[in-house]
Amino acid sequence: MAERLKVLIADEHPILRLGVRGVLEDAGHQVVDEAGDGLAAVEKATKRLPDIALMEVTLPQLDGMEATRRILNKTKEKVQVVIFSAFASEEYVLGGLSAGARGYVTKATDPRDLVEALRRVRHGDLYLSPDVSTPVVLRNLRHGRLDDPLAILTARERQVLRLVSEGLTNKEVAANLGVAVKTVEAHRANLMRKLDLHDLSALIRFSLRVGLLSPSR
Repeated sequence: MAERLKVLIADEHPILRLGVRGVLEDAGHQVVDEAGDGLAAVEKATKRLPDIALMEVTLPQLDGMEATRRILNKTKEKVQVVIFSAFASEEYVLGGLSAGARGYVTKATDPRDLVEALRRVRHGDLYLSPDVSTPVVLRNLRHGRLDDPLAILTARERQVLRLVSEGLTNKEVAANLGVAVKTVEAHRANLMRKLDLHDLSALIRFSLRVGLLSPSR
C-alpha cells in the first residue's frame, strides 16, 4: 500500500483547493488543512506539520516564496514544500527552488503527475514537471547557480557533503550520523549526481566555493 501523506494546500482560490483536495484524497492522501494566503500557510504548516505544503507562488499577505522560506525555517525542514502554480517562467521556478521548495509543478500538470511529485519529494527527490524542465533551469540546477547553491540537496545530503568535504570516510560519516555505510554511499552518489560533480577534488572545490569549508582546510 502506498504511503499516506499529510498535505497542506495553500492557494487563494477555494474552488481550486477543493479540486486539488479531491485529487489527493482519491489517491489516498490526507489534506490536513488549507490556507488562502501566505501568512496563514506559514501558521498552519507550523502548527499542523504536514509532510508537504503545496504552495502557490502568488498569495495574498505573503508571497509563496517567502512563505516557503519561513515554513522551512520554523519547522526545521520537517515540512517539505512543492510549488503548485499557474506560472511556468524560469524566474518563478528558480525563485521557488532557491527558497527551498523541493518541487515545482504547474497547474496544467496531469493530476497523476501531481501525486507522483508529492511522493518523490517526500522520498528526497527534486521534482520538476516537464513544462518547467527547460535547459536553462536544468543548467542552473546542475551548476548550483541559485541564490542557495545547496537548494537542490536534501538536509541529509548537505550533512554528508560537509562531512565528506572535511575528509571523513564513508564509514566515519556513517558513525557521525548514526546511519548505515550504504546509506551514506547512496546520499553521496545522489548529491554528486545532482551537483554534476565527478570526484572528491571537485566536491571539495564546490564546498569551498559555497562556504562549507574555509580555505585554510
